[in-house]
Amino acid sequence: MPCWRRRRSAALPALTIALVHFFFNFSAVVLIYGIKWLREIPLFMADKLSDLAVKNRMYAFGYLFIAFFILPGIIILFTA
Repeated sequence: MPCWRRRRSAALPALTIALVHFFFNFSAVVLIYGIKWLREIPLFMADKLSDLAVKNRMYAFGYLFIAFFILPGIIILFTA
């Protein structure tokens, strides 16, 4: 079913979530690119992680596991 044919009651929460997502990302971009020393942190960390991953692939897999499974799990655990 096309999105324009949805009921208004179902479209309002979706629009709310979309706007929250947009403004969260927009404010993060303004904050990170607006302050020079904050702009350097992700580049520095990516460079160091790539150096470690060249030596041993497990560092890259460990980072992915921690960033996408462990940290979200901890956040869900503490907020539930």
